[in-house]
Amino acid sequence: MKDTLADIRKKLQEGAYQNEEHVRLSLVARILHDLEWNLWDPREVNAEYKPAPTEDRTKVDLALFLDPREPSVFIEVKPVGGIGNLAQVERQLRDYNCDNTALFCVITDGPTWRFYYSRTGGEFDRKRFKVLDLVKQEPEDIEATLRTFLGKDKIRSGQAETEAKALLELSKEDQAMEEYLPEARRRIQAPPYPGLPDALVEVASERGYSTITREKTVRFLGDRDERQESGPGDLDYDRDREGQVPPGPDQILLNPERPDSLRFTRVLEASIGGKTCRSWNDLVRTGVRLAVERGHGIGELREWVKGNIIREGRLTTDGFHPIPGTGLSVVGMEAHRAWENAFILAKKLACKVQVRFRWEVDEGAAHPGRRGILSWTP
Repeated sequence: MKDTLADIRKKLQEGAYQNEEHVRLSLVARILHDLEWNLWDPREVNAEYKPAPTEDRTKVDLALFLDPREPSVFIEVKPVGGIGNLAQVERQLRDYNCDNTALFCVITDGPTWRFYYSRTGGEFDRKRFKVLDLVKQEPEDIEATLRTFLGKDKIRSGQAETEAKALLELSKEDQAMEEYLPEARRRIQAPPYPGLPDALVEVASERGYSTITREKTVRFLGDRDERQESGPGDLDYDRDREGQVPPGPDQILLNPERPDSLRFTRVLEASIGGKTCRSWNDLVRTGVRLAVERGHGIGELREWVKGNIIREGRLTTDGFHPIPGTGLSVVGMEAHRAWENAFILAKKLACKVQVRFRWEVDEGAAHPGRRGILSWTP
C-alpha cells in the first residue's frame, strides 16, 4: 500500500483528480483494492447502492459488505475540495442509515477522509471519530488508519469497532489532540526539538484550541499510553532519559543482533541517540539525521547501511522520503530491514537505540499479541 499512497499523494499534488468519478474510481477504489476488497463482486463492493430500495433518490456511492445481509461501510465520495456543506453531507449519511445501518460511514473528497461510527446515539456529527489527510499526514499513519478501519480482517474480528468506540469516548479536546498528534510527532524531530507535550500544545494553539495546556497534553499522552498498554509511556516526555526499560511479564527482550521476525509489528515507543521516533522507518531517518549533524557524509553512510537506501536530494518518488535539513532522502522499508540499519547507525555513532513494540494478532506474527523490546547501549 505504501507505493499506492505515495502515487496518490503525488497525483493529488499535481491536480490529477478532476471530478468525483476520478476520486471514486482512481483513488478510493484503488485503496479498497489494496485492502483486499473484491471490486469485481458487486455483492462485496456495491456502487450506487440503495439503502432504501423503494426510494430511487437515495443511493450510496460505495457500500462495502462482508455479510450480504448488512452493510459494513458506506462511503460518500465528493470531488477534490467539493465537500462544501459538511453538515448537509452528514445528514445525507444519517438518512442512508435509517433502514440499513452500516458499521462505519466515510466522507471523502480524495485527500480528506472522515470516519463515523454509525451504531451509536446522538447527532451524526458527534459520531465522527477520525479525520485522515492523505497529503499532510505521514504514510505510516495513513496506512495504519486505513487498515484498522477499512481492513476486512479488522472489521470482521471486531477490532475496528472496538478502536472506533475508544476514540469516540475521548472528549472534544482529546479528539483534537488525537488528530494533531502526528503533526506534533513530526515537530519533535526538527529544531528546536521540543518535547511531545509542548509540540502538541503548539499545534493545538495554531489550530484554535488555546484551552489545551501542557498539563492537559501530559494527561492525554499518559492516558493514551494506558489505553494502548504500552508500558511507562512515550519516551518524548524526558528526551534525555537514559537507562534500559525492563521487560514486563508479557514482554520479550530480543537479541538486537538476531531478533525474531518483526513482521506484523507496531512501534509503541522508540529512540536513537536520545531522539524520539514514532516508527521503524523513523528510526532510520533519525539515525541518518544524527549522522549528518555529526559531520558524516553520504559516502560514509552508504558504506555503513545495507542496500541502496539513501539518496541525495528531496525525493518523494519510488518510496523515498526526504529528511529535513539534510539534503538526503531515505527509502521506506519493512520493519526487520529498518531495525538492521538503525542498529548499524547506532553502533557507528556510538549511541543508544531502543524500541518497544507489539506484534499484531495475526497468524503470520512471531508472537501474536505480545510486546517486544530491542535495545542496545554502547
